[in-house]
Amino acid sequence: MKQIVVAIGLVVSLAFFAGCSVEAVGPGSPSSAGTPSSEPTESPSTAASETTTATSTGTDGDSSTRRSAYADDVDVTLSCPTGELVLEKTMTTTRITQDCNKVTVRGSLTVVLAERVGTLIVEADASSSLVLVRSADSVLVAGALADVYWDKGMPGKVEVTGSLASANPNPTPEG
Repeated sequence: MKQIVVAIGLVVSLAFFAGCSVEAVGPGSPSSAGTPSSEPTESPSTAASETTTATSTGTDGDSSTRRSAYADDVDVTLSCPTGELVLEKTMTTTRITQDCNKVTVRGSLTVVLAERVGTLIVEADASSSLVLVRSADSVLVAGALADVYWDKGMPGKVEVTGSLASANPNPTPEG
């Protein structure tokens, strides 16, 4: 699962920067070349002053925003003893088991599963990352193609500046 997420992230990133379109077809899946796609499409990122973006993934039948989809892929499990964490490793799935005042994501192609976060920052270097939090007070997403989803409530501040990035309520919250 992790290799598939990483491979798809790399293909999407390359296609984005090359200016061409790519359709990812999984092994054993028939090619749908020439047929219209039913997948939602992303629009360019909103202005920095806006607080919502278009949802790019996470439809009801989609498991990409379900925590359980990443349970077997967790590479690192962390607590938050000082109240702040900085995640710098790339291509890593990290589970944070405690609430944190501040979480900063710097590693690209990462998946982060967090509990309650005061301030969540997904930096520009954290491209193609996915962050699932139970709740957050403030969310800043600067990484290109980075997606943040929260399970409960609505952050008081949401700022999305990363190209094709998003920050939205989780359409498939668990527990």
